[in-house]
Amino acid sequence: MATEPERQLLLIDDRAAETRLLKTAAARAGWRSLCAETLHDAFAIVNRAATRPDAILLRWDDGVAQAAIESLERKGMAPAPILLIASHKEMAAALRAGAADVLIEPVTAERLLMALDGLRQSEAGALRMLTEKISQPIRFDELIGETSVFTDAVAAARRAAAGAGTILIEGEAGVGKQAFASAIHAASGRASQVFAVVNCRTVPRNMIDSELFGHEQGAFPGAFQRRAGQIVQAHGGTLLLDEIDALSLESQGRLVHFLQTGEVRPLGSTAGSLADVRVIAAVDGSLDDIAAGAEFDPALAGMLDARFTIPPLRERRGDIPALAADLIAVIQEEVGTGPGALSMEAAKLLQNLQWPRNVRQLQSVLIRLSAVAEGDILDIGDLGELATLLPRIEANVDRRPAPETVSPIAVFDEKGHLRPLDEIEADIIRLAIERYDGRMSEVARRLGIGRSTLYRKLGELGGASA
Repeated sequence: MATEPERQLLLIDDRAAETRLLKTAAARAGWRSLCAETLHDAFAIVNRAATRPDAILLRWDDGVAQAAIESLERKGMAPAPILLIASHKEMAAALRAGAADVLIEPVTAERLLMALDGLRQSEAGALRMLTEKISQPIRFDELIGETSVFTDAVAAARRAAAGAGTILIEGEAGVGKQAFASAIHAASGRASQVFAVVNCRTVPRNMIDSELFGHEQGAFPGAFQRRAGQIVQAHGGTLLLDEIDALSLESQGRLVHFLQTGEVRPLGSTAGSLADVRVIAAVDGSLDDIAAGAEFDPALAGMLDARFTIPPLRERRGDIPALAADLIAVIQEEVGTGPGALSMEAAKLLQNLQWPRNVRQLQSVLIRLSAVAEGDILDIGDLGELATLLPRIEANVDRRPAPETVSPIAVFDEKGHLRPLDEIEADIIRLAIERYDGRMSEVARRLGIGRSTLYRKLGELGGASA
């Protein structure tokens, strides 16, 4: 243990006494803790440290924690696994938020060490090896899914691969946009050439032009030598620009120029060179929705002429057992240890859980479960605290009324008088949260209000989300 590099844990909690205990426990396992009472303080601490945490631990607080997770992702801390502290009652909601693990209150030192050890084991072996596996080009017939919405997306991707134009892939975070882009590349005439990936959100804005287009020596402070950008390096191949909406308008304009002319002009250069690269763009969500609320160059939007959308896991639950079984087999093959198959009971549980981070979250959970499971088959007993959710999730899935049969919200009280408006509003918010599985962004969108307004109303109503 002493020879391993020190891991960094970001603790976000305003309960000072408990934070000290957790910090002491983490130190016993070789973790150095950065402690903050608020999310704002956490970002300031991380920026001062100039490093990203290896894991994040925060207390679940319904909409507040959900907003915190979204903020952490926007700040580029997302691949760091997030551990949530919650009560038994809150466990389902915390898991829906995308936690790598949920620690039930009160958290003991042993339970924290178990969670951190699970992260260490999976990241040291399985996660790295599986990431390398997935980074290799894959074919369309390796994409797992038989539901109609998924096969429709695959068919659209095949048609796009047969063309030569720029492609846009839409879909929620974690649905597999990079896998689809890789399959498009593998099915094209460029399959023998480079397939490169740039996430436009994780590269700092002041460096993204250099990353894409390159720079000359002395083009800016720190440019000590000439560097070719990703577009030139991918000459003859395919370049995936993930989260393309994170580009500034100026960078979008430079990209439009390249797509129109094929010319790449490095920073600090008065002349350019030609590059033959097929660009695949990807966004988390819908580009039309993104462009309506943020700056996006209409010329660039118009050049993304071949579009298709990958459905989220909740719209293709029938694919989850086969997808999970395939991921388990890949993990076992690449790592050489752990279960190589999935029991029917475990598959049923996974199918009935919510996966707000989609395939990426399912993959992450399976990696961690595989690291600690015993036996050749991942069974219901290996799912630990997830297994306790089975009856609750089945009730939500099997007994929830269809939208057209949901009971109307009562407008009158037992005496026939109109109920107060705030009570009716509270019922509507409760219904929306239940209907959309606690996905607060979707709840706010369906109610026609901003997310901050929704959280304020939750606070005013007190218990509307219970």
